Amino acid sequence: MLARRKGEADYDGVYSLIGGKMEMTDGGFIDSMAREIMEEIGPDVTLKILETYSTNYFYKTNAGDGMALPYYAAVYLEGEIKLNPTEYDDYMWANTNEIHTIKNIIECIPDAINKLLRLKEIATDADFVTIKNQ
Repeated sequence: MLARRKGEADYDGVYSLIGGKMEMTDGGFIDSMAREIMEEIGPDVTLKILETYSTNYFYKTNAGDGMALPYYAAVYLEGEIKLNPTEYDDYMWANTNEIHTIKNIIECIPDAINKLLRLKEIATDADFVTIKNQ
């Protein structure tokens, strides 16, 4: 699933994967992911996440700040997508075989998705954590 960012200085109107930052008040990594899922795509969504492995990319903002962002494989299981209207204004389910043809997408996303799909192929069900917010 790709979500179109809204109101951002660097990526306004551009599709990306959902995500966010870990807060000091989060009880841990999984709690942080659960909070971000609830904040960004709604409390009804259940995902399973390959938490042990990630692929990482470095971004440099228009203001010159840099940040490293990890990407994790996630599998949508169920639930109604309810985008956070202050962060996103659209979403789409993208065919992973055609991800490289999508316009208006953060440039590293196709590569990140391909790497995450390879990780998913070698992972077992025991490697995934299910996150259900309800």
